[in-house]
Amino acid sequence: MNRTQRQCQQQVHELNTTLETRTSEYSHLVLSQRICLNNLSALNNNLTMLENNITTLSSELSEQKRTQSDLRHQLNQHEMTYRIIKENKAQICQYLTSKRVPACPQGWIEHEGRCYFLSILEESYDGSREHCSNFDARLLEIGSKQEEEFVSTSIGEVYQTYWIGKCRYGNVDSNLLRKYNSRSSCSKCNAYRGYNPCKSKRRFICEKSAHLYPDIPAEIRGLCQHPEGKT
Repeated sequence: MNRTQRQCQQQVHELNTTLETRTSEYSHLVLSQRICLNNLSALNNNLTMLENNITTLSSELSEQKRTQSDLRHQLNQHEMTYRIIKENKAQICQYLTSKRVPACPQGWIEHEGRCYFLSILEESYDGSREHCSNFDARLLEIGSKQEEEFVSTSIGEVYQTYWIGKCRYGNVDSNLLRKYNSRSSCSKCNAYRGYNPCKSKRRFICEKSAHLYPDIPAEIRGLCQHPEGKT
């Protein structure tokens, strides 16, 4: 083999080696390109998912904003309604509680802010006073002709005598109120011949001031007394 042939073989060998190297590099390049393409595809998928999530979140945020706006509007309406109801309640309660009527215990008669009790039980004069005191009252003290007429009408048309405290009408201090048919009169309890009529037992009439209560049912009165939020 001459020199020229050896040189040609050497060159062919070098070219083959270069070709193998280039082929190997190309294979690595193709593999790298595939990996890059796969990564790019995955990134695109992730990007699409993120875009979808952003769209969904944006939609939810818009819905929440609308809901929040609706709730704020409803809250404003409720607050306005609450203030109106509160003002109406205050006005109604003020009207009801300012309207007062005299009230007497059961079994008593009310007349012009006074309460009267006409007993069926008979007691002595001192016993009658004590009985009235137990009612937080006193024996009747008639202060006017009109009051005497009212008491006489309340007694009725039957004859009866009642212990009383005083009959100031006509400047007469008396212990007895006598009723016969439609007429009544006050008289004094006078002892005579060792007999004290004040110890005899008779019916009696007590009186006291009437309490003033709002002219509304107890349950409504309770609602007006409770603070807001505890009705």
